[in-house]
Amino acid sequence: MIFKLDNVSDLSMARWAAAEGFSYITFNFERDSNYYISPQNASQISGWISGPKIVARISMDELNQIQDIYEILKFDVLEMDLKTLQTMQGFETFPVILRTGKDTFELASSIQKSNSQIIALSL
Repeated sequence: MIFKLDNVSDLSMARWAAAEGFSYITFNFERDSNYYISPQNASQISGWISGPKIVARISMDELNQIQDIYEILKFDVLEMDLKTLQTMQGFETFPVILRTGKDTFELASSIQKSNSQIIALSL
């Protein structure tokens, strides 16, 4: 089974996830979120761990900052909602975890089947 820890905000959380064998840890770069972390802080935290792949959670507002975040953090995967995925251009090389809810799960699942860029769904 694959596990992902969301909203990592400090080194203790990241180290715990690595020690427990989590496959992914997510840093939230959505500026309006209570879980927002700066790319610089995320980079410092990720530099102290090994094991989990790094996920950058973004929304439409951060689309123009993906390259800057990547230069600082070197993330492995992007996490976004369907609306953001539909407007994303130029970053098709990054694997995506598609964030969905129970009301849009069927649609997201259908989209995942036809888009190899989407590696997982997140409820």
